[in-house]
Amino acid sequence: MTLKTLLFSAARWLALAAGIAFIVFSLRGGKSFASAQDVFEAAKKSMDLSDTAEAEPSMIKRLYGIDPETLDGCYLLYPSTNMGAKELFVAKLSEGFDEEKLVQAINDRLDSQKKSFDGYGAEQFMLLNDRSRIVCERGFVIFAVCPESDAVISAFRAAL
Repeated sequence: MTLKTLLFSAARWLALAAGIAFIVFSLRGGKSFASAQDVFEAAKKSMDLSDTAEAEPSMIKRLYGIDPETLDGCYLLYPSTNMGAKELFVAKLSEGFDEEKLVQAINDRLDSQKKSFDGYGAEQFMLLNDRSRIVCERGFVIFAVCPESDAVISAFRAAL
């Protein structure tokens, strides 16, 4: 074999490898095939669930102004007392659902909670200010308010 033939062969294999890598990374960045329930269950394992309750669809609609039926699944843990601020909301976006609309609804909920605790619930207010996270990835949106919010987000990402 000549040097020219070897270089051509190596270039073909490199191009093939690059093509495969591109496809793998492209698929990884697309919409997740995970279910909303599986992602929610994985995320909630990373947080202290005391003083929280799982919400019915009517409560999700009341607190967020979003009809759960318009999503491919959504789950909410919310404070079980008026003095609680811990919250976990996970939603899988349905085809055509406006992600910005959902993020705005979450921000409205966060602002409402901050107003509720401003001036008298110092611990809750700090939690809402410092430990709340909103992340949109691969067709999912998560809102976490808890001391372990970074661990919750890591578990969310791993479940996608």
